[in-house]
Amino acid sequence: GKLISVDISDLTQPIIIDEIDDIVSFNFGSTGISISHNSVFAAYYNGLAVVGVSQPDSLKLKEFFPTGGFAEKIQVIDTIAFLASGSAGIWILDVSNPAKPKAISNINPGGFTADLVVEDSLLYVANWAAYSENDTL
Repeated sequence: GKLISVDISDLTQPIIIDEIDDIVSFNFGSTGISISHNSVFAAYYNGLAVVGVSQPDSLKLKEFFPTGGFAEKIQVIDTIAFLASGSAGIWILDVSNPAKPKAISNINPGGFTADLVVEDSLLYVANWAAYSENDTL
């Protein structure tokens, strides 16, 4: 997979202007992206990839923050990133400086954290048992 920037100033003729597909020596494997402060934050394989988009025709990897697990979805609100990171649970990161994400906290509800959504001071999580036995948490 790739992260692609597309000019949609003319909705009848979208134009691909750049793409990036070599993140941390793997193919770009993001299943969730969010944008804030001239950066695209991608839930990427086993962490958070930060791609600079201040120049959409020249996408650049700014940083990679490893979280473990298998990052699936992300939501960025202001300067806080909430990352559903598979078997590594939920990561909450300070991305006020996109080139230097900092961990705020991590919670692992057990199983596989596949999706999340944040509203006000609540975080809702889609989580499923990763094994054939019942999740006891």
